[in-house]
Amino acid sequence: MADEIETVDMYDYPCNAGYTKTCCAEIYNRCGLWGNCTGPETALPQPYYPQFLAPGWSSFEVCAVDNAARVFTDVTVLYLPGNTPYECTLQCTGYAYAGVEYGDECYCGRGLVGGEAPPAANVSECDVLCTGDYTLSCGGPWRIQIYQFEVV
Repeated sequence: MADEIETVDMYDYPCNAGYTKTCCAEIYNRCGLWGNCTGPETALPQPYYPQFLAPGWSSFEVCAVDNAARVFTDVTVLYLPGNTPYECTLQCTGYAYAGVEYGDECYCGRGLVGGEAPPAANVSECDVLCTGDYTLSCGGPWRIQIYQFEVV
């Protein structure tokens, strides 16, 4: 019988948290199998890809510069141990804007300071992994990914 192992990605974070696979199964995403194994090849369960944003939300700015005064008006700050863009936009129901920053921070706002989008940052600066899903990025230090609620 082959060993059961938990897979990890290139940053040594678990893939498909809570699942193990039999050694030698193939993976077709950024997660990989580290080390040698022996035993029969077995298939993993079908991957689960949750919805990226809560219903009604869309991406507004991929990576923007934040500041101590914040980029949203009437801002509410949440520190979420399971933060993802989906979870943040879900928490910001009733607001016009939501943003994720520095992994666990979620910002909800009624508008943009000055009525305009904050300065854009290089997308490579929004590279801190989300606390709720290590395969997603949730902003960076003073870098925020902004989402807007689409009013129908």
